[in-house]
Amino acid sequence: MSIQTQPAQTADPESYTLLLQLQGAGAGVIPVIPTTSNAHGITIARTSAGLYTLTFNEEPGPNFEGLDAAFGDTTNPVTVAGWSATSGVFTKRSATTKATLTFGTQNSTFAGADMAVTSYAFLQLCFKLGAPKL
Repeated sequence: MSIQTQPAQTADPESYTLLLQLQGAGAGVIPVIPTTSNAHGITIARTSAGLYTLTFNEEPGPNFEGLDAAFGDTTNPVTVAGWSATSGVFTKRSATTKATLTFGTQNSTFAGADMAVTSYAFLQLCFKLGAPKL
């Protein structure tokens, strides 16, 4: 038996998602984007506990639609029970700056928190190529 895979589909042909893997690095440390992750030229910087900025070397799409996250832990999944991620400000690429997106990670008490070394997250970032529909 083999696993059947299909390309991701959306009702809006101008929307697409990027899946980004992050590996926790401990308190006060920037999470790591593993080299095995196809990060599309994305880098990450830490602002404060649980607050990060993604910088895109290439235009991800002119309109950011949203973020979804799934957390896990290699030793004890209960460690990340109740964790969530929230999107912040998306700044479009300009002639002089790269596109950026701020986001936060919160623990089960809704406090900003850095992921432990054994923790990881998959972020699904949704972008839209055309004009946003309000």
